[in-house]
Amino acid sequence: MNYKISKIRLINFHNFVNETILIPDGGHLFMLGDNGSGKTTVLDAVHYVLTAGRSMEFNAAARVAGREKSGGRSVQGVVMRYNIEKGALNPNGGTTYAALELTGRNGRPTTLAIGMSTRSMDEAIERWGVIKECPLEEIPFLVEDAQGQRPRTRNELRQALNNSGFYTQIGGYEKEVAKRFFGSEATYEDVCRFLKTGKAYREIVASTADYHVLFRQLLQEPDREVFENVVSHLKTLEASRSDLDKLRNKAAFLQNLSVLQTDVGQLRVTEAACRWQSWSLSRKGYWAEHDQAAERVEAEKRRQAGLEEDRRRLEIQVESTQQRIHELTNKDAENLVGQELEARRNYESAAQALRKAQERFKAQQQTLEDAVQALVASRGKLKQQLLQFSKHVLKLEADLPFRISALRLAAEDAAHHEAPETCLASIPVAALRQEAELQLRTLDRLIQEAERNTVRLGRDRTRLAKEIAERAARGETVPELPADFVAAQQAIRGQVFRARPLYLGLEPASGVTPRELAAMEQVIGDAILSTWLTETDEAGNLRALLFRDFPAHTLAVAPTETRDDLRLLDWIKRYFDVAKSDPAALLVLQQQLEAKQGPSVQR
Repeated sequence: MNYKISKIRLINFHNFVNETILIPDGGHLFMLGDNGSGKTTVLDAVHYVLTAGRSMEFNAAARVAGREKSGGRSVQGVVMRYNIEKGALNPNGGTTYAALELTGRNGRPTTLAIGMSTRSMDEAIERWGVIKECPLEEIPFLVEDAQGQRPRTRNELRQALNNSGFYTQIGGYEKEVAKRFFGSEATYEDVCRFLKTGKAYREIVASTADYHVLFRQLLQEPDREVFENVVSHLKTLEASRSDLDKLRNKAAFLQNLSVLQTDVGQLRVTEAACRWQSWSLSRKGYWAEHDQAAERVEAEKRRQAGLEEDRRRLEIQVESTQQRIHELTNKDAENLVGQELEARRNYESAAQALRKAQERFKAQQQTLEDAVQALVASRGKLKQQLLQFSKHVLKLEADLPFRISALRLAAEDAAHHEAPETCLASIPVAALRQEAELQLRTLDRLIQEAERNTVRLGRDRTRLAKEIAERAARGETVPELPADFVAAQQAIRGQVFRARPLYLGLEPASGVTPRELAAMEQVIGDAILSTWLTETDEAGNLRALLFRDFPAHTLAVAPTETRDDLRLLDWIKRYFDVAKSDPAALLVLQQQLEAKQGPSVQR
């Protein structure tokens, strides 16, 4: 069988790192490229894969073209990628692969490859081979590791191929190439010698200056008759080869046809087996249904016999009853039996009317119960909505310019009433709507006034900036709040907790200078000034919120003392306005500063 080279792959092969060369339709006789581009290296790789390096000299052109001392290129130099100018590009050695993909007349590809490895220019070369009927891309020459992509070693490639098509010794590779692609060892030896001779002729050609003289020296003048016979025989051989190709194509067609015929026969057998299986399953199903039908028929016959027995017994009872009625009729001169029957019919009619009335009563009672349940469910939903509405109104109450506590209280009262729907009329919606409209008109007036003041505020901006700078120079400060203070404040407002930071309840005394106030804030500390104050009934829920979401914040419970009961230290009265400050804030501040083991703050 004739083969064509369709692909060439070189990995770490001299100046080729990882290159695949496609050769469509087997290529042609010419390889073009600049000097030093690797033409001879590619031809050497093809020569090496086909001959397994038998009588091989790498890149003889390098020696012939003026570098006699170099002696050509060695196998170790190919693996270590040795260059006469740059030295070894792989100084620590490595692994090299040269591979060919051959395509036969049947179109199936076969891959031939030789791997080589060495660690120095003086070390013996290690070689192995691969012959596998598959495309070139299916041979895993490369592997990924921590350093990137590298060629597989001999053992790694053998494991990757599961020893399929892998030749550990190069001698086994040579024998398989000779047997599979050249028919015999003798022919293989002739081909290797021919390739070696071709390289020798190439050296002669590289050193000649006149090709006409070269051909006259190498080729003798042929005998004309012999030459014409050779030409004739060559033409006949070419025609025979064309006929042989046609016969081979026909044989391949007939072989494919035979395979198809075999496949069709197997499919027919499969179809017959499927039909028989279907018929067998249908027959089994039919007999199963037949048995079931027979059992049902027997059961119906037994039931019919029982019914016939019951019918005969009932006929006897009817006949006996009619005879009894006839006897009673003869004895009953006053028609008591008829009256009894009439009374029985009246009783049955009354009983039937009573049952219908009871059924209607039960239906109405069920309807009433459903209505009561629906009313209870509706009241529950209404109460829940009223409670949610009350909480929503409580959230809005602090932000609205008018009081809506009456609306919230009315909603809460209705939510706790047994019949909340009766309380909806008492909710002061109309009055609140009038109040909202009045406030809306007031807000419109204020907006207009604010627009007029915008120009004035712009003029005051420069003055305020100057005052801020002066206050900063005097040392006036505000407590340094935790980074998540705003988020904590929003969460507390969202939960409708009555809590405020300690510093908002402290009002400086009128005679305190900014510098004294700043010094006092440093003594008190930002942690105490940013403490949250709350009432006793909300302390547990607020503590849980702060512990879970804002652990950097502190919490204190407001004392119950009134302003008249305050017993404050003199320095607190000197620096803070007792009348304007929150009594609870003053007491918490004093308690935390007087505590021996730190402020009574819950974290």
